[in-house]
Amino acid sequence: MNLIDELKLLAGRLEGKPVFAYSGKYEHNVDGDDQDYSSGVVNVFEIEQFGFKRNRITGTMRQRYPIYIEFVVKADQDLTATQRNFYIEDMKGLAAEYIELLDGSGLFEELPEVIDGIQVVNRYDVNTVGVELNLVLVAKEPMQVCV
Repeated sequence: MNLIDELKLLAGRLEGKPVFAYSGKYEHNVDGDDQDYSSGVVNVFEIEQFGFKRNRITGTMRQRYPIYIEFVVKADQDLTATQRNFYIEDMKGLAAEYIELLDGSGLFEELPEVIDGIQVVNRYDVNTVGVELNLVLVAKEPMQVCV
């Protein structure tokens, strides 16, 4: 099983069919200029961290993946905070929908009750607005990050 492919499949089930990207921040900044932001972008940043979680009963190890994932749309650079809030709330909704898909996928242990995020504004050459989440996924079955 491939983690990035599974995350991409879940993103394909989102309302509005946003674009899925897996890249580092530099790559996203360069490649993002040509990205279609009309229905949003689900961007999983390059996975650099990993870990393990031991099952106390069976003693088996499960892979643990801390991921950073953002949900952004293209927006004008000179928007006021009030105007940006419309896009941010829309991307919060997309993020919540994605979290529900992740949690219901059966691929990972149950996600925590509280998931924190930050607002992102004008992070790249293309002016984007949205939210970024930090999630820790614990795979129920062995997974490769990507092939």
